[in-house]
Amino acid sequence: RPRVPLRPERLTGRIKPTRVSVETGARGSTLGDFGSKFKGTLAFDSLDVSLVLGISQGFPVDYNLRVIAMNRKSLPAVVDSIEVPPPVGSAAKRIFPIPNQSTFISLGSTSVLNSFFSKFFPFLPDTFIARGSILLNPPDLYSSSPEQTIDDTSRVSASVAVTFPLTLSLSGGELIDTISLGDEEKFPTGLVTKTQTGTMFFEITNGLPLQLSFRAALLGNTSTGRDTLLWLPSDGPRVLAAATLSPSGSVSAPSLTRFSVALTSADLEKFNQADALWYKLQIETAGGVSTTVTFKDSDFIRVKASANLVYRVNER
Repeated sequence: RPRVPLRPERLTGRIKPTRVSVETGARGSTLGDFGSKFKGTLAFDSLDVSLVLGISQGFPVDYNLRVIAMNRKSLPAVVDSIEVPPPVGSAAKRIFPIPNQSTFISLGSTSVLNSFFSKFFPFLPDTFIARGSILLNPPDLYSSSPEQTIDDTSRVSASVAVTFPLTLSLSGGELIDTISLGDEEKFPTGLVTKTQTGTMFFEITNGLPLQLSFRAALLGNTSTGRDTLLWLPSDGPRVLAAATLSPSGSVSAPSLTRFSVALTSADLEKFNQADALWYKLQIETAGGVSTTVTFKDSDFIRVKASANLVYRVNER
């Protein structure tokens, strides 16, 4: 008599049709600040989203599954789902798994997935859930199914694989942000009244594979309400050259653009009134020519601003 219950390590035979519930989650992708600050339309060239079924035995499987996507950063949260279609080239939701190998089932064509993901824009889903059931050894195959072996490590698992391609389209793209300057006085009033000229310098490092235009403005409260106090530059946007690209289309070196803006004494007074600096980076398509580029999570853009003043001293 065994002192502990016996546990079979391996069984060989045919199993009756057996339904197994599936509910598993996976983290989604993130675009960082892109989601909260980017405005425009994003379309992927070859977006691929697959359900990955890991079935560590060889019985045929019918599945009835949906992939639920959600983004809890949006207010209100966005939740939608998409049905898992039959494997490519098949009319039935059935797979014949290879033991100890995962099976990838594409969730649809690029156009279908673009339409699905557009519901979440400008964010991407932060969570995926695969939910439903699978049927091992469907009834129409049970009587003729060969014997299979199941051991104590056999399992059924599911996950979601999302692949974003190198090619995408940005339409009407712009990135907008506002930086607080605080309510305190930026320049002493006595200094402003003695100022003859002033210059504000911008130094912008573009580590993106895109040509951009830059425009900034000082924002503050006026007698008529909140308004734009001063445009920087006043004569329109400045074009920022794209980063240097490698033969593969990825950034090999950032580009540096410098320009200056002349300031009057009245402009400096507006600096003192301003409590925020607003800026907009807009995607430029020079000559209407589209180039395939590669985006990486290390790509960046950095804005640095400084100023100098010329003022009168020892005035009598």
